[in-house]
This record gives sequence, C-alpha cells and structure tokens, in this order.
Amino acid sequence: MKRRKSLMIISILLWGLFFISGCGDGVTEGTLNTTGATVALAPDTAGLSGLYAGQQCILTATLTDNSTPSKPLSKQQIFFSIWSNNSGATLAAQSGITDSTGKAYTIYTAGSGHPGVPVQDIIQANIKEYSGFAIITRTGASPTEVTITVVAAPATLARDDSNSIITANVKNNVGSGTPVRGVTVTFTVTGGGSVSDPGTATTDGNGNAVITFTGGSGDPPKGRATGETDVVTASITVGGNTYTDAKLITYP
Repeated sequence: MKRRKSLMIISILLWGLFFISGCGDGVTEGTLNTTGATVALAPDTAGLSGLYAGQQCILTATLTDNSTPSKPLSKQQIFFSIWSNNSGATLAAQSGITDSTGKAYTIYTAGSGHPGVPVQDIIQANIKEYSGFAIITRTGASPTEVTITVVAAPATLARDDSNSIITANVKNNVGSGTPVRGVTVTFTVTGGGSVSDPGTATTDGNGNAVITFTGGSGDPPKGRATGETDVVTASITVGGNTYTDAKLITYP
C-alpha cells in the first residue's frame, strides 16, 4: 500500500513538472492567456501626415498581453485588412507573424480612387477577438516628377543571417520614363536586420541604386519564425517632394 501511494505521489510530481515546463510564461511562444491581449496598429510618419495616390507607408501591429506588467506576444499570426477602402488602397501582406517584440508588419499603398479630394481608409489588424485600427488620409495632390521602385533578390531569406540584394530603380515620369542618374537613395529597415553602411547608394546610368540587406537573427536557439517579416524602404527627395517604395523581407 505504501509502495502504491509513493508511486502515485511521484507520478503527480512528474506530471506537475511537465505541465509547468510546457506552459512557460506565455510570452516566448505568444500564448494568449485569460487576461486577454491588446493589438495596436500604427502607420509610420508618412502615413500620419497623409499620402498621395501610389505612396506607401509601413503599418506596424504590436501584440501584447494584458497581464501586469504587459509583455509582447511572439509567434502569433496577425491578420491585416482594409476595413473601409475609399481610395482603392492595397496591402502588401494580409497577415504576418509577430517577432520577439510582438510586432508584425505590412505595407499600405494608397489608391487613386476619388481623385482630387482627400479620402480616408481604415485598416484593421486582428487576432481572434482582439483588434486594432489605423486611419490613413489619402490626399488629393499627387506629385509625379519621378517614380521609385524597390526589388529584393531574394525577398524570402533562406536563414536569419543571409543576404538580399536590394535594388531601387528611379525613373523620370516626364516624357518616356527615362532612368534618373546621380540621385542619392536612402535605405532604412523596419524590424530586424540591417543594410550595408552607410545606408545610401547613388543611382547609376540605368537609374539603379543597389545595397545589401542582411537578415536579423531571432531569439536563440530557434531564430526567426516562418512568416516573420522586416521591411526595407528606399526614399529620395526631388523638387521638395519625398518619394518612397518599400519591400517586405520574409523569414525563412
């Protein structure tokens, strides 16, 4: 009888240890707990000041639990949608996986609907019953001097610390769209990873400015989760107007 009771106590203790180690703190793996969660959705500076048709901004969704103190929730899938689309806008990604800081990204491109007048689009980020919203104004004016387009090769990295060649092409919209030479392009990164120093490049005779992006590493030993993203943005200023284009880099 004593032997059976001892075995039962040992089994209960082992089960308890397994349960504790399996649950963790509910943050590393992004477990939504009973206290609930908060989703905050925020546009970058360009989105806050209003965008013209075709202009982009980066939208950052941040997921935190509601415990005290609150903590970021990683490795959770956030869904993006345009809840009210008055400009005919588009999103580069309809979902993203939160990184170690609880952030997931998409790129908003303002549409050309209802030209000549300002309109507002409402974007939603949600997971289960938790949602966050952002309002972006598409202005009536659309400067058209130049066009900048970003290409990443590859856009999906094989591993955390691998490289992608980022090419920004600048064209003149006057006439036949000829390449613009000698323009300084500034490259910035949202999320993890980095671009080669000094973060700028000058367009060549084909209008191309080239730089190298190196992916950021995630939480060791697991690294970045499949579906996590960073954003590389290229920008130029011509005639007092700033033109940007951005590209999502996906892991792995």
